[in-house]
Amino acid sequence: IVENLVEIDPSLADQTFKEGLLVWLLNRIKTRSFDANKLYTSEVLAILLQSSKSNRDKLGSVEGIDILLQSLALYKRRNPQTSEEQEMMHNLFDCLCLSLLAPENRDLCLKGEGVELMILMLREKKMSRPPALKVLNFALQGDEGINCCAKFIDVYGLRSLF
Repeated sequence: IVENLVEIDPSLADQTFKEGLLVWLLNRIKTRSFDANKLYTSEVLAILLQSSKSNRDKLGSVEGIDILLQSLALYKRRNPQTSEEQEMMHNLFDCLCLSLLAPENRDLCLKGEGVELMILMLREKKMSRPPALKVLNFALQGDEGINCCAKFIDVYGLRSLF
């Protein structure tokens, strides 16, 4: 329903933060176990972040970056068990990439050890490797990514690529 409403009127995506839907979705993603509802939650969250710059900007203020990093940390050393769980993992990576378009979220990702987590995922060579590289691409680009670039070099990130 939310996807269709946002498709019809994209301005509704901005109202989801005011109504508390974004925070509710993040709290739903916090759960450790995987179920179909968590998959749908990740899809709706990705749609809301894609449709609204203000949602991307505000995600960090409600600890959204930390929640996404903690949820993705589960896939550091293991692959998703099912195709649905794999889709959810990719949705969460997409959410993190979208959130890194906001410069203040890059600093939160850096403080939450997101760069280190992505490097660990690169080294483990699991299914999380390609999306982790994509996240690093978003985190390191532009003038806003200077601090993340410095951290990437400090923790020998280049060694993981070559």
